[in-house]
Amino acid sequence: MTTPSPDRVENGHKPKSGRFQILALSGGGYRGLYTAKILADLEAEMGGTPIGRRFDLVTGTSIGGILALAIAMEIPAQRMVDLFVDHGEEIFKKRRSFWGVWRAPYSPAPLNGLLADKEVFGEQLLGQCRHPVIVPSINYSTGMPVVFKTPHHPDFKRDHMHRLVDIGMATSAAPAYFPRHCFGNSQYVDEGRQGFM
Repeated sequence: MTTPSPDRVENGHKPKSGRFQILALSGGGYRGLYTAKILADLEAEMGGTPIGRRFDLVTGTSIGGILALAIAMEIPAQRMVDLFVDHGEEIFKKRRSFWGVWRAPYSPAPLNGLLADKEVFGEQLLGQCRHPVIVPSINYSTGMPVVFKTPHHPDFKRDHMHRLVDIGMATSAAPAYFPRHCFGNSQYVDEGRQGFM
């Protein structure tokens, strides 16, 4: 994470200082609670100002991607902290399976349901984000990397109609933990776990 810049232009396209400030958030599953807590503390120090207003671009992968989407929507970071604290055990509860190593140990249903709650992403689309954001994943169907991005450039029109829930699930679908996430006739996995493909 870089230091927030107080001189960020509100539209997120051209920084006043000539520096382009990017907030990059790593993955790590439950360790995302630590990242979310730091973000919540920063927002509290700034008097509740959404931290996304201090950066020109937000990005992240896996849980970092989910947090990046939340920041881009100006969802309070404390709400994401509460989600971890209140539902972490539910998200990472191992499921019993007769398929053994052939089945992901965690069900995606709890995380999907939490992200789909109207207090988080609901049915909102990537194009509705208030700040530019990019979130990487791997299209398992083609074997190619994909970067979901807001239409912050005239050429970036491909992804803006995707649901935030689907993008969040796609970037966090680490094959050793969660099954592939399917939407738009493709299957997606966590970009950071491509070695498991």
